[in-house]
Parts: sequence; structure tokens; C-alpha cells
Amino acid sequence: MSRKALFASSNFWTSPSQVGTHAIAHALLRMGWQVAFISDPLSPFHFFKKDLSLSRQRFRIYRQGGLSTHQGKLWAYLPMAAFIPRNYPLLRSSLVFKNWPQLTFPNLFRTIRQHDFGEVDLLYLDNSTQSFWIDKVKYKKSLFRIVDNYSAHKKYTPCNLAAEKKLAERVDLIIYTAAKLKSYLTKFQINSARFFPNGVNFDHFNRPRKNLPAEYANIPHPRIVYVGETKTRFDYNLVKTAALRLPDYSFIIIGNDNLLKKFFRKTTNVYLLGTKPYEDLPSYLQFADAGIIPYNLKKHKTLIDSVNPLKLHQYFAAGLPVLAARGSELENMKTPAHLYRSEDQFVRSLQEITQQKVVPEDLFDYAKDLDWQPRVEALMADLQLT
Repeated sequence: MSRKALFASSNFWTSPSQVGTHAIAHALLRMGWQVAFISDPLSPFHFFKKDLSLSRQRFRIYRQGGLSTHQGKLWAYLPMAAFIPRNYPLLRSSLVFKNWPQLTFPNLFRTIRQHDFGEVDLLYLDNSTQSFWIDKVKYKKSLFRIVDNYSAHKKYTPCNLAAEKKLAERVDLIIYTAAKLKSYLTKFQINSARFFPNGVNFDHFNRPRKNLPAEYANIPHPRIVYVGETKTRFDYNLVKTAALRLPDYSFIIIGNDNLLKKFFRKTTNVYLLGTKPYEDLPSYLQFADAGIIPYNLKKHKTLIDSVNPLKLHQYFAAGLPVLAARGSELENMKTPAHLYRSEDQFVRSLQEITQQKVVPEDLFDYAKDLDWQPRVEALMADLQLT
């Protein structure tokens, strides 16, 4: 009989942003595990947002009763609740935080049992909103993955942080993605913790080139690409300044562009392509000339110092030289990335790395050592779950 895992994640399975939690789940599926992937809930309030595209995607999963893929080995589910925890008046209360699972329809716990995931080998959590699973399912081993200094996030409430403390002190193992986060854990009485940095699905991003993306046909070289979220850390002013100072360069942003459209409306060499399926990302990287990680060091230094960027390894696996904000984590990682502190340095470095002859093998070697599959297999062996 194959092993089972229950994943409780802030992201949904088919999200355009495929993060480390997705990669770890995929690695287990390749090992023959059965996986239930439960994402944070929807509520009626989601449908009052200006941009409904992600809410519609999530609602389709809920309406179908979840997705079943990988020959039935994966069941991805997204609950619907009357109220969900948010950092707003009333919704940030402990009453909502503790009771939102009871307000799901159909009942979340009954749904889990019906799909035979009431007892699992591994309970995996990557945030505190679903911390209740530690008391609601039977499990052999539990794992909490910490990828950020959560206390620095505006959306986190005192309830989130109290639940995070509870998880950190009760799970069998914490894995954290940035060395800086080790000090973040000192406030907890933890059982065991391990540095487990982000990785990459190397074969996915290093695969042979396919056709040029259609949008690139009208985007001249050098193409400077960014893939990822633009809500919190992204430095709008830096990218705009660079685009104005380098009018012959094309700056391509792949991700949710709702906040970007107005800001870059008159910047003709900034191309907003919106979100792209994970399956298509390699082509958008392989036909670019450099990858950037333009984090806002002035506003979000605490967050940036604790981030091990997933996109960094994806850029390398695709053979792209990288220019990234000089946070302490990236400095300590000693990657082949070029790092900047100022706007001037960002612009100069872009010119340098697009003019140099890059030896992709160096980048490939670095990324290949961080392939998810062997690392997840070793992690499961250490948990005695092989």
C-alpha cells in the first residue's frame, strides 16, 4: 500500500505561482505516494475583488469537489467558508480563526474522511491558517515548512502568529528555506529544525528549447525577464528607472499585472505579459537574455534578508545570468548571481551581464545540485517514511 500525505498550503494546486510546496508534493507523487493537497479557503468576500481571475480558478476547483490527477494519486481540494481569517476588523478575531473550518460547506473534515485522508503518513503544513490539522488527522510524522519571516507580513494577525508558535512547537520537523530564518525560530521551543533551501525541477527548466513564445516575436533583445509576484517586494521604481535609462532594453514581467498596468502605462519598453502556465515558463526564460529579482530593499529589507528565491534557481536552470537585490541571504548563498544595492549599480550590472559571454554550464551545475527530487527522497528517508 502506498504512503499518504496531507498537504495544507496557502497556495492552490493549479496556481500560476508554483512554489516549493508544489515541488515537494510532485516529488512524493513520483515516489508513488497518494497526496491530498488542501489549499486555504475561499469565501464569498473573494468575489468582491476587482480581479476575479484567480478566484474563478479556485471556485472551479471547489465546485468540482476537487481535482483528481496523476492516475488518481493526487486529490487537490479548496474549501469554501462563510468567513475566513483576514487582517481586517472582525475577521482578525480569534473567534473567526478558530471556527472557520466549522463554517465550511460541505464540511471540510467530513470531506477529508470521505476521501480517505483522515489518517496519513505525513502531515505537511506551510502556513498557520490551517494549523488545526495537527489535531484533526492522525499522522505518523508532521512537517512545517517556513519560507518567510511571517511576522513581517501585514496580512498576518496575532492569531496567525500564535498558531504558528503552536505548530512550530508540536511538529516533528521544521524545514526552513533561508539561513536567516534560523534565528527566527529561536522564539519557539522546537523539536527539530533543518535548513532545507528552495530547489528547482531541473529537467523542467533545462529541457530542450521549444518554439519562441508568440509575444516575444515583437519584443527585441536584450530581453530582461522577471517571473513572480509583484504585490509586496517588487521594486516598481527601480524597474521603471532602468527602463527609462536603457530604452533599447526590453523589460518583461510575467505575473499578475493588475498593479502594474497603470504604473508602466507610458513606459514603452516594459512588457506586461500576465501570468503564464508553469508548463510554459521554460520557453519564456530560455529565450530571454537575463533574469532579474528586483526586490525593494528600502521598504522590505527584513523580508528580503530571509528569502531564498525560488525563481533564482529556475533562471539558472534555464541558462540565464541573474541580477538580484543584495539581501543577506543571497550574499551568504554565494550563487553565480550578480547582486546590486542601488539603481545605478542595477543599470550598470544589466549592461555588463548582457554584454558578457555567459558559460551556461556554470549556471546549470549550480541549479542541478538543487534538484528537488533527490533532496525530498533524502528528507523522507530521514523521517523514516520511505
